[in-house]
Amino acid sequence: MTDAPREFSRLVEADRIPTKGRRETIEPTDQERTALAARFGLVSLPSLVAKVFLKPLAGGPMIRVELMLSADVEQECVISGAPVPAKIDVDAELDFAPPKMVDENLELTLSDADPPEAFEDGMIDLGEVAAQQLALALDPYPRAADVDFDSVLDDLPAGRKKLIDRSEPENPFAKPAMLRQDGRKD
Repeated sequence: MTDAPREFSRLVEADRIPTKGRRETIEPTDQERTALAARFGLVSLPSLVAKVFLKPLAGGPMIRVELMLSADVEQECVISGAPVPAKIDVDAELDFAPPKMVDENLELTLSDADPPEAFEDGMIDLGEVAAQQLALALDPYPRAADVDFDSVLDDLPAGRKKLIDRSEPENPFAKPAMLRQDGRKD
């Protein structure tokens, strides 16, 4: 998480998390939501709530962060530009470890699990964790429900229609197959 933007920052000291764990609920302010919306190219971010449970793993310096994120977002339709509202719900588990542990031994977790992220200066930024999980959950191609792609194509100028050719691609094996049927070996 080095050099990450900090529009929404909620720092927790890793060594102050009790062995039984710690629960937190974090929400960005109006200003932080506006900054996050700008960061992710959203029309708006009306709400974002993250419920977090932090727990040291095996009493050691590694910390497990369990996150339940809920957000209402408005993205721009990729076809019409109209606002597209969406509800996002994300559950995630992430492990954090001191940078020295991450650098020295990347086999800290099971081979099929993600390696832990390094926490900086003994701090885990829960706001940035929530922001990153929100970014991963966003629809990369939001489309308004009432948009008909074919009608949008019909409204395009002829020059732009050529850029969006929806016909079947030419089969590279069609011509040799036709030649074989004719008996030619061209």
